[in-house]
Amino acid sequence: MLKPDGPFPCFKYPALANRVDEAGLKWRLYAHSLCANINGLDANASISMTSLWPKSRDWMSRCHFRTPFEAFLPTRIDTTNFRTPETTFLTDVGDNHGLADVTWVLPGLVTSDHPGVPAGYCGPWWVANVVNAIGLNKKYWASTVIFILWDDWGGYYDHMRPYVVRDQQGPGFRVPLLVVSPYAKHGYVAHTDIEFATLLKFTEETLGLKSLGATDASPYLHDLDDFFQTRAQPFTKIKIPTRISFPCSVLPKSKPNSTSRWLRMDDDN
Repeated sequence: MLKPDGPFPCFKYPALANRVDEAGLKWRLYAHSLCANINGLDANASISMTSLWPKSRDWMSRCHFRTPFEAFLPTRIDTTNFRTPETTFLTDVGDNHGLADVTWVLPGLVTSDHPGVPAGYCGPWWVANVVNAIGLNKKYWASTVIFILWDDWGGYYDHMRPYVVRDQQGPGFRVPLLVVSPYAKHGYVAHTDIEFATLLKFTEETLGLKSLGATDASPYLHDLDDFFQTRAQPFTKIKIPTRISFPCSVLPKSKPNSTSRWLRMDDDN
C-alpha cells in the first residue's frame, strides 16, 4: 500500500536534477507530454512529489485518454524545469528561456524512432533539428556537448556479450551513442564500454556535482576522454541538412488504428 504522502521510500532517491539544483545550476526537461512513461523523472519521488513537478489539473486530466488518438495530443507545460511540447526547445534556445546547464530533450510518439513507427524519417528529422538549434547558435555551440542515445536496442539480436555482469540493471543489449560537440573527434568510433551511468558521471565531473553514489560510482565505468580533442580549436558551427519541411511531432493526418502495435508502446494507451 502506498503511503498517503507519496510512494515507497525505495522510489525516492537523488536524481541528477537534484544535484544540479544543489550546485545552484539550472536544469530543464522537454517532452511531448508528461503523460507518457518515457519521462523517467515521474518515477522518482524526489522530483515528482515535490514542488519541482508541475501541478496542473488541466494537463493531468488529459492523461486519461478516451480514444487512442488522444495519445498524440501534447500537454502544455511552461515551468522553470519542465517545458512541453518538445518542439518548444527549438525556439527556447534562441529566446529568453535559453539553454539550461543540463537539458533533457525527449521525442514524441511519432519521432521516437521505435521500430514500426509510421514515417520512420521523423526520428532522424527530430534529432537533426535539435542539433541544428544548438549548432547554429553562437552563444551555446562552443560550450555544449550533445549526447544522442536510445533507451532500447530495437528488439533485434545482439551477438556481443555484456563486458561485465554487475547487477540486473546492466549492462545488457547495446544501444547507439552519438557525441556531438565542437571538440569531438571527427569521425571517431569508440570501442570502449560506455553505459548510461557514464553520462551521469561525465556530467558530475564536468559541472562539479556530487556523485549520486549509484551506478555512476561503479568501478567498471570508463570515461569519455577518448571522444574529445581538447587541445584543438573547436569546430565551427554546423548544420545538418533535413529534407522534411513539416514538423513530424504534430498529429498524424489520419487517426491511428487502436490495434496498431507501435501505438501500444506508449503506456498501453
